[in-house]
Amino acid sequence: PSGGIQPYTYLWNTLDTTKDLVNAGPGLYSVTVTDSTGCRNIYNDIELKANTIFDIGIINKKDPGCFDGKNGKISLFVSGGIPPYTYKWSTGDTLSTTENLKSGDYYCTITDKNLCYQVYGPIVLKNPEPLTSIILAKDNVTCEGEENGLIEIKTTGGTPPYSFIWTNERGDYLNFNDDIYNLKAGIYSLSIVDSKGCHKNLDSIEIETIDSFKLITDSINHVKCSGSNDGYIQVSGANGYGNYYYYWNNGESLTNNIDSLFAGTYSVTATDDLGCKAILDNIEVQNLNIPVDVNISLLDSLRCYGDSNASLIATVNSQHSPYDYNWSAGSKRIKIHSQDTLTGLGAGFFNVTVTDNKGCIGTSEDIEIIQPSQIQITDVDVDEILCFDDNNGRISLDITGGVPEYNVFWNDSMHIGEEIIKLKAGTYRCTITDQNNCKIESNDIILNQPDDISVTIISNPAHKNYADGSAKLLIQGGVSPYEIDWGANANNQTGNEAINLSSGGYDVTITDFNGCTKIIKVYITEIDGINNINDKQISVYPNPGYNFIYISGINLKSPYFELISISGISNKIKSEKLNSGIYKIDISNLPAGSYFLRITAAGFTSYKNITIIH
Repeated sequence: PSGGIQPYTYLWNTLDTTKDLVNAGPGLYSVTVTDSTGCRNIYNDIELKANTIFDIGIINKKDPGCFDGKNGKISLFVSGGIPPYTYKWSTGDTLSTTENLKSGDYYCTITDKNLCYQVYGPIVLKNPEPLTSIILAKDNVTCEGEENGLIEIKTTGGTPPYSFIWTNERGDYLNFNDDIYNLKAGIYSLSIVDSKGCHKNLDSIEIETIDSFKLITDSINHVKCSGSNDGYIQVSGANGYGNYYYYWNNGESLTNNIDSLFAGTYSVTATDDLGCKAILDNIEVQNLNIPVDVNISLLDSLRCYGDSNASLIATVNSQHSPYDYNWSAGSKRIKIHSQDTLTGLGAGFFNVTVTDNKGCIGTSEDIEIIQPSQIQITDVDVDEILCFDDNNGRISLDITGGVPEYNVFWNDSMHIGEEIIKLKAGTYRCTITDQNNCKIESNDIILNQPDDISVTIISNPAHKNYADGSAKLLIQGGVSPYEIDWGANANNQTGNEAINLSSGGYDVTITDFNGCTKIIKVYITEIDGINNINDKQISVYPNPGYNFIYISGINLKSPYFELISISGISNKIKSEKLNSGIYKIDISNLPAGSYFLRITAAGFTSYKNITIIH
């Protein structure tokens, strides 16, 4: 080199740094020369050629089959030099053949046994023309649903001949020609393969419908009832060409609407000026069963519990008479009037179902006929009579139901009202009337009174000038227990028996548990002379007795015997005189219990307590 400022430095593309490159093989070299100031110059494309020492030939060269393919191939034949040979391709392969090549320039360095080598190349592989296909023509479908579309293509490049496969969007095979006809609207794809196996795809070729004529349901009016013909349908055409022409299946209309329809299924066919056809079928006109408007109201109410004289009136809001009235109470009739009355009804819930002459049916809401509650006496409060033949009784009633206030009339015609007082014993009934003049009769209400106090007097006479008489009272009636006051002349004795009484009369006061009082007169007779019999001489045995008892110590003419129960009931008995002064008494027919044995004769009376057992 010259110029610059020495010294120079060198850098070869082989990474050597000497001025001269030695032992270099054939090839292209470059060197960068730099002076002491850092200025540099690059010398490129220094070619070192070798003397040809080998005979090299191409025995097989195959260009790529498809554009931009990678199936090219090169095979070399070598002679000369000293075998064996080694190969080093610019692709990196180390055999005499290199494969899987795409288009381009390739070199091979061949070295013999003596390390003599030669670079062979460039060997050029070329691409074929690219396989291309274009759509020459595409006709869309004329009318919705028709199959008159077509696709025509032109294919170039690659290596003829070509094969074709047409498919639809589901992947179905349709055709194996370059052009395809009789297509319906849809998406189509084409796969092209040339003789080398090169592929070309045309995807998503869409065949559309020029005239997508269709019918749309604008409105439907359903019929109100099963017998009505007030149905209506209106449709409209869309996406067609020119004028539209309509044909209904019942032949009643050539327009886009039809009326006066009964419930049912209808269809319409329409065409446009291109002859494209659209159909709407199964258009359903339904029976809405819109109920008839029916109202019921109470005409006459119930005034008393248990009555059946209420009435209802039904009113129908419909213009289509006659009307069939069917009451829930069982009454059914047909009338031309929009009102119907039902009478003679008791309490309960009622409704009516009405059908007009169009078949429309309506049922009213339930209406309740309410009756007043039953007049009832819920409580009877009674104050009973305390003493026989008093008038201090009382009856008080608690009354509910009906319509207060109440009028109460009693059967004695002397009393009115819910409480009556100063009542004597007896049976009372009343009639109760409320403000609606509804009546009930009460059951018998019995006011009881105690029985009148009655007394059986058993007295023993007193001897003349002696206070040896006695008396015993057997009391019934009133309310026991009793308080008995014999008075001052009997020394204010109490109890049902008084002793040490002189002959004469005694005023005895008897008071029962209710404070009822009765005053009786008790007389003690006087005996003397022949009647002076000692009561203590009389004895009764056995006591208690079983079937018979015996009485001794009686020296009386024609004595009479009675057994008196403690309730005061006298029982006649049979007696048999055995020996002088002894009598046998039959008690076998009397119930067990305590009794008073009364022995009487002229001017003589005596009492003995006995007990009968069985």
